[in-house]
Amino acid sequence: MGGITKAVIPAAGLGTRMLPATKSQPKEMLPVGRKPCIQYVVEEMQSCGITDVLIVTGSTKRAIEDHFDENLLLRAELMAGNKTTELDKLSEVDAIDIRICYVRQRLPTGMADAVELARGFVDDEPFVLALGDTIIHSESKTAMLCRLMDRHLKMGPKATIAAKRVSGKDVSRYGVLDVEPIGEGLYMVKDIIEKPRPEKAPSNLTISARYVLEPAIFDAIDKTPKRRGEKLFTDCLMTLSKAGRVLALENRPEDAVYDIGSPELYARAFVAFALKDPAMAGAVSDLLSELKSQQT
Repeated sequence: MGGITKAVIPAAGLGTRMLPATKSQPKEMLPVGRKPCIQYVVEEMQSCGITDVLIVTGSTKRAIEDHFDENLLLRAELMAGNKTTELDKLSEVDAIDIRICYVRQRLPTGMADAVELARGFVDDEPFVLALGDTIIHSESKTAMLCRLMDRHLKMGPKATIAAKRVSGKDVSRYGVLDVEPIGEGLYMVKDIIEKPRPEKAPSNLTISARYVLEPAIFDAIDKTPKRRGEKLFTDCLMTLSKAGRVLALENRPEDAVYDIGSPELYARAFVAFALKDPAMAGAVSDLLSELKSQQT
């Protein structure tokens, strides 16, 4: 089996939990620090050797396409004004060396339908599925996604899922994995329970926004019945498990996951990345200290 060079990024959801900020702009384009969330995701794909990305968009997502396109007028204005710092920031986007394609999901009918739209793009190759509203930042040299891809190629399952542990009270936000350990940080998935009550959860190991999938996922989507009017992607994964193993690789402590799907999670992500930015860190740190002193 060769390397994995293709990735699919679903970004067609309505982002209703982030209203009104997402009324007319994509959730994936909300800034986290000074970059939109989806830019971190695409940069992560490039760092792990991905060369082709398909972004699944919707009717209100044109800003994503515009962001990754060349803006000659903006560049000319910055050059005319000798705004070198701003030019450097613009060049960060232009330096992304990935072919990005787009397909529109006409209705927000769930992730399984979004993945189904990638059938022709995948062309019978294993591929990465990465959620466009979740950043996985690693402080180590080897990113979580790179490890996930490597383990998938070595083990040969039908799917390999990134997983993280959460506190017991938070499991109801996630797809929770019922697993059997087969190695250090590696598990065979026996079942996936979608957003269970804490007392019903089989573990505190949850799906973490990154997958490596074989093309067999498309047949699994076809065979999976709908629930509540749509096909749940977790159900599709369990259908896929009937054709071969589905594995889960647990992230390490240095693999921080930032989901911007709700206001409180978005605030956490923004502050975390602002503190990593030398141009913002001082002001944000001072503000946090000031607010803390006001509460004591």
